[in-house]
Amino acid sequence: MDQLSMSDLDEENTNSVVIKIEETIKAPLYWHSPVGCQILDLKECHYDEVLRLIKRHFFAEDPMCRAINILADSVSTQSYLDSVLLWMKDTTSLVAVSSKSGRVVGTIITRINSSLDRSNTYSRIQIFQGGAVEKIMHLNNTLIKRADAYTQLETEIYLRIYILCVHPSYLSKGLKSGLLEAFIQMAIALEIPAIGGIFSSGDDKKLAADLGFKLLLEILYSQWSLNGEIIFDNPGSGNYSVAFMAMPTPSLDCLKNIWQRREDMINEDKARRKNHLRCIKY
Repeated sequence: MDQLSMSDLDEENTNSVVIKIEETIKAPLYWHSPVGCQILDLKECHYDEVLRLIKRHFFAEDPMCRAINILADSVSTQSYLDSVLLWMKDTTSLVAVSSKSGRVVGTIITRINSSLDRSNTYSRIQIFQGGAVEKIMHLNNTLIKRADAYTQLETEIYLRIYILCVHPSYLSKGLKSGLLEAFIQMAIALEIPAIGGIFSSGDDKKLAADLGFKLLLEILYSQWSLNGEIIFDNPGSGNYSVAFMAMPTPSLDCLKNIWQRREDMINEDKARRKNHLRCIKY
């Protein structure tokens, strides 16, 4: 039998993942969710709510979007949202809904990246319009190219985060970590060997590092300039760089250990509070 070429292997891997995605569409998997929320496969019925969430909160709170004031550039805002809509149609994204109200309170937009499309960065066919979004994507695309995840992770395919967004009222409830963990769970279910993403804030980089993501490359905002002018000159306190972080997809047992450790910590905290109240009472 003739030896398979690398491109043949890439195509086989991609086709295998496509089949698994089709299987999850027919029989959706259940994603581990934080208390008070339910994490679901992102479907067409969620599109409008997700776009509103991103416009109101991601564009207002993401360090790069905020520093460049993307909301003041209506062309950039719409161009970015049009791109998000296209990304969502890849059917690998997740959404978090409130258990009480059913409203969308978080999302993680993800896509499969393959070395067959090594020339792509954010899109093979999209052309971003608007000065603000062009500057954001220029930095992101430069970061992706320099990080070269395919080489560093020794893989031909990986699942990448494009947007991680949570409603401010749920930031203290562990929902961002929950969405990242569900993202890892999805990569495990789809048998994708590696995962990665761009993290633009100090808090998000810490969350990713706590889950095992490793830094492949970072670019300091203070060193990213055009014609001597720093583009993202006020990204907010603690947000010094944008980073590409990634790792080989861990096992499900590894993920379960994370969940168990968190549950143990919650139980220990409850026990401490109970003992404290008992001491006050007596």
